[in-house]
Amino acid sequence: MEEKESGAVFSENELIGKVEGEGVEIAYTKDYGIGMDCHSRSIQVNVPARNSAGILEYRKSFDTDWESLCEARDRATEILQTYASPPVDVSGGLHYVIESTRVCHRCVLDA
Repeated sequence: MEEKESGAVFSENELIGKVEGEGVEIAYTKDYGIGMDCHSRSIQVNVPARNSAGILEYRKSFDTDWESLCEARDRATEILQTYASPPVDVSGGLHYVIESTRVCHRCVLDA
């Protein structure tokens, strides 16, 4: 167990290091979800997906030009259809959480 400055205690399984594009096992309550952290010049996209090995989180940063935002959307969809077991049907839309301190999120939602 590790104690954080706030006094909260986390087990070793709850601590996740910085990962770029690789899957790491995490604890999650849904079969998948997409988390996006938006900045003016980049976004970080986190895609947890359940499969037989547990729940893996795939994390990658993208630029905010239109082509990169579409690449981020396509990558998230690819992860859910390729690495999730069973594959996620994305035809009805995606579950996501987006964080942005300014209006940087609008173009991400449009993509």
